[in-house]
Amino acid sequence: EKGSTWEGGFRIPMLVRWPGVIKAGTVFNDIISLIDWFPTLSAAAGEPEIKEKMAKGYSASGKNFKVHLDGYNFLPYFQGKEKQGPRDSIHYFDQAGNLNAIRWNDWKVSFAVQEGNIASGVRRVSAWANLTNLRMDPYEKAAEGGEAPQFFAQQLWLLVPIQGKIKEFFTDFDKYPFQMGTSLNAANINYGMLRQQEALKRLKELEAMKPR
Repeated sequence: EKGSTWEGGFRIPMLVRWPGVIKAGTVFNDIISLIDWFPTLSAAAGEPEIKEKMAKGYSASGKNFKVHLDGYNFLPYFQGKEKQGPRDSIHYFDQAGNLNAIRWNDWKVSFAVQEGNIASGVRRVSAWANLTNLRMDPYEKAAEGGEAPQFFAQQLWLLVPIQGKIKEFFTDFDKYPFQMGTSLNAANINYGMLRQQEALKRLKELEAMKPR
């Protein structure tokens, strides 16, 4: 599953030794990402607001930065000052930059999946999203069961907070430089991309015409 957005392609064990901050033998089950370590270690070094400062514009070592950091400061949580970690969601992007899934608390909603290995796998977009409770089904096998459609219907409420998370993530996407996905496959380059750009332009024009 390496290179895919299944849990086997994203999730890894994390072992941390941090005397004076994390007590030996402690087990954390909260969601954390490797990108959370930059704001966490910055806070430990005396800069707890690095995320906010870099969003506004920040100078360090003779360089200017203005970027949006998706990481969170876990230092207060590790120190026992907070009962819960600051992260409640993870966005799963594939190697080409496609948003395939979102995890929110114990729930994962997959809009697309990669079937096959990293080289020959095919991205499949189904009519219905795949819903998984990762505490109950860490190997994401529930969709293979005969009652999967009924399970999906019972969890439709999930789409409301998930839509909120998507909107939250992309709200300021046009204000900061983002890292492009990389793929050796150029099959998706077509005139449709130009039509999408034109549609977005018209959408912004319509938004500007709305009465305030």
